[in-house]
Amino acid sequence: MMNAVRLIVRTPVALVALVGVAWMSGCSRASDSVEPALWRQVDAAGNDVYAVLADPSAGTTTPEELLDRLSAAAVRWDAGEAPPTFSESEGTAVIYNEHPRAGRGDNAFDLFVTSGIDEHFSIPGWLDSRPARVYTCYRIEVSLEGSILFGHRRTHDYGDDQLVCPSELVRALGESAQFREPWLFDG
Repeated sequence: MMNAVRLIVRTPVALVALVGVAWMSGCSRASDSVEPALWRQVDAAGNDVYAVLADPSAGTTTPEELLDRLSAAAVRWDAGEAPPTFSESEGTAVIYNEHPRAGRGDNAFDLFVTSGIDEHFSIPGWLDSRPARVYTCYRIEVSLEGSILFGHRRTHDYGDDQLVCPSELVRALGESAQFREPWLFDG
């Protein structure tokens, strides 16, 4: 009987301890909500890339010309190079892994998008599970018909098409950055 009482008393204590450790260690899920200011920064950086893709005045283009135009909206990064420097006050989009003639589109590239640093991020030493930054990554396929930009689409956010963000870029953001699913920034 005494062992049963000890077990009943210890179980809630152990659960409270596990929840406390998980909270203090900043456990999060990739589908957790995003602070509104960080969401707007990621959305704005991604939208700059989409604005180039949707520009009807671009006229004729080749995959190389398109990537050159995208360089005005995003940093182009080669995995052999050092990671770019990320802004602390606004979102940054990075184009990497360019895939000519990939998938159903005529061209594809991977996009890494990160926010700046949350101005309300906790003071060092305080226990806070919120991220200082959030980031995401996905592939965009671009369709060219002849030399006309016909359309673009983001690949699926799940399954075989889901990307793993480059570890070099993630490390450059710092330990307090957290991944969020691409679909969280739709809208």
